[in-house]
Amino acid sequence: MTVIGVDPGSRSWGIVVLENDSTFHEIRLPSEQVKNQPKRICELLETYRNVQTVVVPSGYGLPLKPLSSLTDRDFALLTLKNPSEGRVLGLTEVLDHLKSAGIPGFVLPGVIHLPTVPKYRKINRIDMGTPDKVCSVVVALKALSERGGLDYDECCFVLVEAGSAFTAVIGVQYGKIVDGIGGTEGCMGFRARGGMDAELCYLIKDFQKEFLYRGGFRDVIRKWTDHVQVDQEFLNVQTNRNGWRGLIEETAKDLISVALSCVPDYVVLSGSLAANPLFVTHLQKMTEKLLPLEFFSLSQVYKVKGAALGAAYLADGIRGGENAALVNILELKRASGTCIDYLCMREELKIDL
Repeated sequence: MTVIGVDPGSRSWGIVVLENDSTFHEIRLPSEQVKNQPKRICELLETYRNVQTVVVPSGYGLPLKPLSSLTDRDFALLTLKNPSEGRVLGLTEVLDHLKSAGIPGFVLPGVIHLPTVPKYRKINRIDMGTPDKVCSVVVALKALSERGGLDYDECCFVLVEAGSAFTAVIGVQYGKIVDGIGGTEGCMGFRARGGMDAELCYLIKDFQKEFLYRGGFRDVIRKWTDHVQVDQEFLNVQTNRNGWRGLIEETAKDLISVALSCVPDYVVLSGSLAANPLFVTHLQKMTEKLLPLEFFSLSQVYKVKGAALGAAYLADGIRGGENAALVNILELKRASGTCIDYLCMREELKIDL
């Protein structure tokens, strides 16, 4: 069985082709290229023969649904973008090309759609973790199971997904996602501000979707840098050191907050920023007194884009393959509702949903 997982990252799109649950290979495309040539993803997928299922980019998520049955309202809920704004990642255009080409794909739920998350935790929230974060949880479950000999329902951990733009924190208890703080809601990320002071949002008169990708560590230190360039010498500059301290401390606060929901045995790290040893060391040092847990980095196990690999595992599981247990433990087929169902101010939304 050949299945494919696609992850639309802020810096690069990852495509993982999985064959018989054992052999996989990865293709990466710069996000800017996909934004300018959204048909490129479709052209790549069409080069593979006998593909049973593709887990396609899912934005903010929907209950598990075939790509072929997506409606205009579904597209709006996946992107939450005003049609008058320009492309940010090109997600809508990519999905439109995939649907038109008849790609046998599924969109996935985000954290807020899952029945395993108590409703009281969903009140007035949208981004509790996008579908790609659910896919990263899948890889964490696989890794902990294979590494520690644990069954999925024995896995309790906090996932810190620290990417090139956003950082999200997801709580997993006995193999099920029970809480999450999404990248646009929580701590500062490498490029993105994360949760914003409501007064700041009010003062920005014409708030654009692209603003979600700004205000993070790189803007704080007011210079362009890549996550791999952050080392001890880089942090000797006072501004850089203060910005880094803010990045680490905010992440630690979200980690501790989510740990209250799942009583974890591990902290699992994924994402490009989390591959930086300095990030892991500083985060562990800041949290060790309150959370003396083992830190486990997925980059030590997998050299591919974790969310894309997780998407491929779920594509296999959706088709009833060897990874069906992952679909079952996460209760993906019981996902329901929309990402705006729990808002108390829906009538004030800027777009018609």
